[in-house]
Amino acid sequence: MENHIAFIEKCLKKYEYPNVHSVVIAEIFSGSNRTFLLSWLYRNMHDESEMIFSPDVLSEFLNAYGFCKSSQTKKFIESDLEFPIQLEILHRMFKMLDTLKKERKCNENSSSLALEELKLFKERDLNIFPHFGPIRVCDNIDLKNVKTMNCSKEEQHDEKSSINFQIEKLLKLKTM
Repeated sequence: MENHIAFIEKCLKKYEYPNVHSVVIAEIFSGSNRTFLLSWLYRNMHDESEMIFSPDVLSEFLNAYGFCKSSQTKKFIESDLEFPIQLEILHRMFKMLDTLKKERKCNENSSSLALEELKLFKERDLNIFPHFGPIRVCDNIDLKNVKTMNCSKEEQHDEKSSINFQIEKLLKLKTM
């Protein structure tokens, strides 16, 4: 139970709950602040700008994500459940908030990085034998029909020559 409280407190500070440094944590969990706390969680999970949501929206939110049973929803919003049950529900909510925030941060960083890596990969010389000349990734070659695993040496030679033909054709088009 102490681990849950420590984790929730860490998340409140990490995601900048209003006045978290000047308020006692017990006041944040109190029944009078429950609607604001749930609204804040909802806003952070969905990137909404609205400040406080109605109890109907909040109960739908709690049920949709499975944070608590539908029989507990109203009691949780009104803070009428036993404290260990409320703490467990809050822990689930903050665990999801933390996961969503980490995922968004990871997605934001990885999309630009992946694009840069793809550009570098496309421009990189892939030939490990320099005396054969530079080899670059070609995006217009259709290699879907190439079967080199289960075919005879004659078939492999024909397929390789067709790939070489396609590469030569592309090179001629690019130089024109």
